[in-house]
Amino acid sequence: MIALVDTRTARLDEGVIGVVISTHERMASALAANLEFQRSLGTRGHVTTKILTLSRRLHEGETVRSEDVWQNP
Repeated sequence: MIALVDTRTARLDEGVIGVVISTHERMASALAANLEFQRSLGTRGHVTTKILTLSRRLHEGETVRSEDVWQNP
């Protein structure tokens, strides 16, 4: 599962990476969603996001913690 994550709420010292904006099966879909998300903000500027592969299913609005991110063993 690939997730587009809004990192404005990141608290890395607590292991919080951000909040799920959307989830996707393919990287191309996640990239397109990021472009649309940035455009939807209008003149408010660019929001820092990350596209991550999750180790478990999360839903829109859920907090992404470091243990939720897939890591290559």
